[in-house]
Amino acid sequence: MFSSLAILAAFVASVSAISIISPNPSKGWTNDGSNTITWSSVSTDPKNFTIILENHNTTTTPVQQQLAALVVTSDGKATVNPPSEGWPAVGGNYFIKFVASAEQTSTQLAQSQAFSIEAPVVSSSSTTQGSTPATPVTPATADTGAEASSTDSSDSSPTDTGASAAVLGVSVHTGLVGAFVVLSAFLAQL
Repeated sequence: MFSSLAILAAFVASVSAISIISPNPSKGWTNDGSNTITWSSVSTDPKNFTIILENHNTTTTPVQQQLAALVVTSDGKATVNPPSEGWPAVGGNYFIKFVASAEQTSTQLAQSQAFSIEAPVVSSSSTTQGSTPATPVTPATADTGAEASSTDSSDSSPTDTGASAAVLGVSVHTGLVGAFVVLSAFLAQL
């Protein structure tokens, strides 16, 4: 009897070789927006299947949530949207299962490794793309010899744009003249 079951299990494994690549323990999901599932398959696998999200902790999520049906096996990748109730609670021990169909959930074709669903990572800094922050320009004066500066708080390099470049050119010239005047006065006193 045991040998018959072993032969049957080996046959089923050779017929259905779908293997879920991600999600996995090192590449989980977020509970915001869509998530991606990737897998490998062979030509003898069924042409399509249904994707189920499962967590054995029934207080976290229903026992099974259907995410997609009639997924084409040869695609190797699917992007799934949150269920109508939204993604389940943040936590671990989630599994993806590929089953024969929505009606045949007991016919399992593949199961992922356990993975986590996490809150999305939010960056502490944000910028608006396409906008340029206001840049202060300090013009130089002949008596101080100060040079103009054109920087913003996130970038310490000079801004090379029309007006500020012209002011910078004038201030360098003014700064050199001022330095020459100070040097001449110093040498005259010697």
